[in-house]
Amino acid sequence: MKDCPFYYAVFVERCVFFQLDPQRSGKVSILELTSTRLLDDLFEVVSMQKRAPDDKSWDTPSSWCSIGKFWRVLEQFRNCDRDGSGMVSLEECRGLREGTITPLFLERVFANQILYGDQPPHEMDFRGFVDLDAAITSRSVCCYH
Repeated sequence: MKDCPFYYAVFVERCVFFQLDPQRSGKVSILELTSTRLLDDLFEVVSMQKRAPDDKSWDTPSSWCSIGKFWRVLEQFRNCDRDGSGMVSLEECRGLREGTITPLFLERVFANQILYGDQPPHEMDFRGFVDLDAAITSRSVCCYH
C-alpha cells in the first residue's frame, strides 16, 4: 500500500461505493457507513500495517480491503493494460480472468461505465476497473438496501 497510496485510496473508495451506493448516486450516508464493518475492517488493516509494515502475516485475505486483494486487482489492471496507457479498453479486458468473463457481460459493463477517449476504442480507468472487479467477485452475493 505504501508503494501505491493513490491506487489503494481509489480501491477503497470504489469498494465502499460499490457496497453502499448501488444506485450510483455518488453519495454514501455517514450513518450507513458507520453501521457497517467497512470502516472497522479498513482501520484494522491500516493500523496493523503501521505496527508491522514488513510483516505480511496480518494481511487477512478475507477482508474486503486487504492489501493482497488490492495488489491482485492492480496487477490484473496492469496486465490488461497491454499498451501501457494507464487505461484499459474492452479488447484489452477480453482476457480478464483467463477469458472466463463473457463478451456480452464485458460489453454491458463498458456500456455503463464512464469511459475516456473521443474515438473508439473507449477506455476505462482504474476506478472503473475496481467496479468491474467488485461486480465479478461479489456476483453471488445479493445486496439489498
